[in-house]
Amino acid sequence: MRPSRPIINMPSNTPTDLWPMPELTRVRRVVVVVDVVESVRVMQDDEAGFIERWRRLVHHVRTELLPKHGGRLVKSLGDGMLLEFEDPRAATAYALEQQRHMSSINIGVPTGLMIWLRIGLHVAEALLARAGEVWNVYGPTETTVWSSVERVGSGEGPVSIGRPI
Repeated sequence: MRPSRPIINMPSNTPTDLWPMPELTRVRRVVVVVDVVESVRVMQDDEAGFIERWRRLVHHVRTELLPKHGGRLVKSLGDGMLLEFEDPRAATAYALEQQRHMSSINIGVPTGLMIWLRIGLHVAEALLARAGEVWNVYGPTETTVWSSVERVGSGEGPVSIGRPI
């Protein structure tokens, strides 16, 4: 497999004073994916309540948790967030505090309508130092637990979503 290279696609009428382009550098980051468990069902059963609780949750993440742990909100969706951290310990501390905070989001909410989160941290090299092996499992939807799998090794290459199982 060839190493990946940045591709710059410039139209032919681009002014030449943009060249030379600044060199692009890679940095390693901890990517955190936050996903609401059974979001479609919970929204269907209580759309207004879900939206109100989700907005409160995202506000708390933006104003309290991310500044405290040095994280950045990359993208917020209606039932998930993509976050970025420089340090795996900070990302882990965020995830643990976020899960503890969920009890306050769910106060007074019937059990079937509570918001529960799945939080995944993508830090393969940090995990390899502590565990014998790490596997990347991927499923394209909530209804697919996983449909591909690949063992993650240490190194600088791209991480595959795996081969179909």
